[in-house]
Amino acid sequence: MERKDEIAELDARSKELESRNREQPRYSSQEPTRPAPVVPREGTCIHCGKKTASYWYCDGATGECECKECKTPEKI
Repeated sequence: MERKDEIAELDARSKELESRNREQPRYSSQEPTRPAPVVPREGTCIHCGKKTASYWYCDGATGECECKECKTPEKI
């Protein structure tokens, strides 16, 4: 009878361990991270020389750009 009790105890223990392994960890304390907002670089217009962040094109290496005011159809 003692052997059957040991087997039953081992069975119960293995079932308990299996149920623990199936549980997924919970990460409720971690909230999804949000990317930093994109801040437009200022550039110096190659046509009018103004410093602006409102441009059609900006060369990040040189800081030169073509501002929207100079690229409007009236001025082309």
